[in-house]
Amino acid sequence: MTKTTLNRSVLGFLIAAVVLPACDGASGPPAQYSDVANNTNASSACGGGVSVAGSCWFLGAQGASCEQTCSAHGGYDTATKTYAGSGGSLANCIEVVTALGITVRDPFDFRGTAGCTVNSVNNVEWFRHDETTPTASIGHLHRICACLSGGSGGDADADSDADTDADTDTDADTDADSDSDADSDTDTDTDTDTDGDTDTDTAVYNEAIVLVIDPSISAEISASLEQYEADLAAINVAVIRHPQTESTAPALRASLRSYFEQNEVPVKGAILIGQFPKPYYRIYYPAENGCLLRGPYTSLTMQYYQDLDGTYGEWGACAEEFCFDTHTGAIDSEIWISVLPWYNDEATTVAGINGYFNKNHEYRVGSRRASMGFINPIMGSEFATVQAYNNQINVVLNQGPYTWSPLTERGNVLVTADNLLNDPVNYPGSPEAYYDALLTGEYDFADIGAHGSHQSFSSGNSIVIDVAYARTHDVKANILWDTSCNTGKIDLYPTLAVEFLYNPDNYAVVIKAATDPQGGLGTNVEGYYRANIARYLSQGETLGQSYINHFNAEYVGCFKQQREYFGAHSILYGDGSIKLQEYMP
Repeated sequence: MTKTTLNRSVLGFLIAAVVLPACDGASGPPAQYSDVANNTNASSACGGGVSVAGSCWFLGAQGASCEQTCSAHGGYDTATKTYAGSGGSLANCIEVVTALGITVRDPFDFRGTAGCTVNSVNNVEWFRHDETTPTASIGHLHRICACLSGGSGGDADADSDADTDADTDTDADTDADSDSDADSDTDTDTDTDTDGDTDTDTAVYNEAIVLVIDPSISAEISASLEQYEADLAAINVAVIRHPQTESTAPALRASLRSYFEQNEVPVKGAILIGQFPKPYYRIYYPAENGCLLRGPYTSLTMQYYQDLDGTYGEWGACAEEFCFDTHTGAIDSEIWISVLPWYNDEATTVAGINGYFNKNHEYRVGSRRASMGFINPIMGSEFATVQAYNNQINVVLNQGPYTWSPLTERGNVLVTADNLLNDPVNYPGSPEAYYDALLTGEYDFADIGAHGSHQSFSSGNSIVIDVAYARTHDVKANILWDTSCNTGKIDLYPTLAVEFLYNPDNYAVVIKAATDPQGGLGTNVEGYYRANIARYLSQGETLGQSYINHFNAEYVGCFKQQREYFGAHSILYGDGSIKLQEYMP
């Protein structure tokens, strides 16, 4: 099936109105439906339609309302609603579709007023949760319409009207299409138009995620995307495929904003897949009131795509194409952003993304999960006394602003610190924590990191983790919270965070990293970032939502001056919709 091409940078119409290249320029049904009027079930009394339950039924043109379709067949018959729509049943809808000569592949059940419909790959989409209306239309679907008579025969007239007026009717039916618009969003960008719907037989989506897909690799990763969409549909999360056509960061940001503002189902986040325009943020905060000197840095930043209504000022002196140096106005993040980036070449990228979605699926169905647990190797501080060692452990476990509680209370826990006590059993050092314990599958959340580059991180005589290690070791943690500097530099190769992400044998499904020399997130009015992230996750939030929740609270003290710095350099790899396993289905 040819993939849907949809330029979202200029959305002046309902998101349900789309253009399928396979049907471009045609006024009638697509090729697989072109002989419906001649099928063996057709009734001469119905003028090319079919007779079912005492009514004449017709397949509408793509995007046409039943009012349009029936204009050539005696007018609208309420059996559209009472037999196959909101007043009827899915079985009746399938009966009529089958009578029209269409072999049904998969039926789906949604909110909306379009009643019985079929898309371009024979998936029935049944909108029963709102009253079926004669005027409803959805850009990518063919409505199944009962009409009062056979009329002059054929769908040609109806199709002609339908295509002419499809956009107008779609706009007029904003309310009528309701959730169906969101579902068509979901579907349209999948191209099969159901992929967002590959979804599910259940009725209502609670939220949506946009996949911004590099067209150069979309065919090679299509099967993986379909599986991902099905996994999310099972938990009532819609997936909107957006084939990326934008060549600039501002244009892509505008498209994401359109989804956020116009999609009926709330858009919570987006995953940028493959190549996409990379924005940079030139930032410098001087040392004042005891705050640390920061910058100047030019950070590759995903914050630009997270905040959809703030104002970014361009800085002309940057070497990078899309560079900004001020961020003012409404600076909170509306959506989370995570990335599955282009990596070195097409073959490496495709293999990495497909391998990633496979382990994502296995995490979601429960077959690739570590035991619930928390591990934190504290590196670089060589404690010489038992008291100093224990004090540091307690800081992480349950005391002070730096605790990861309540993540430390949900299962296995191992917190270690480099020390000079020569007692690895009672006072293990950090190398033991990572090299041994993290590979056992006893800890699903790992806070790791130290001084780093895009190729490795280490601290003194402690752990050294590099690209070769990431490629060859099957780390069992599902969530890696990397506080190292520079390990998330998406624009360099090799990149340590990507190596963990695209290693198909480990368990990592989401990784927090940094694109510059700082891996933390600072302190806001609710506390230090560790406690905030731990609390949100332990309340059932996704990692992406937990991440932006922290940034959206007011920063305090020295950190208030540096909020932009922390926001600019932080990056999520993988899938921001991941939750702790106890909140997964």
